[in-house]
Amino acid sequence: MRTLDAGPGPLAVSVDGPSKVEVNCREVDDGYELTYTPRAPGLYQISLTYGGETHIPNSPFVVHVEGMLKSPHIII
Repeated sequence: MRTLDAGPGPLAVSVDGPSKVEVNCREVDDGYELTYTPRAPGLYQISLTYGGETHIPNSPFVVHVEGMLKSPHIII
């Protein structure tokens, strides 16, 4: 998702699921790149809010992880 014109405010990311995940977020030209690494298969809910409690469109996202993935990522 392009966040360049969203205005000032913090980006908050939370990933809930059957295991802890390693989350990395970095700013890129048109927004942010988010990578996460789950430690177990299952359903994960990824919530992205900007400027407080306002979810970005379509957040939270539900992801079904099968097997062990090295580094799934999304660009927002």
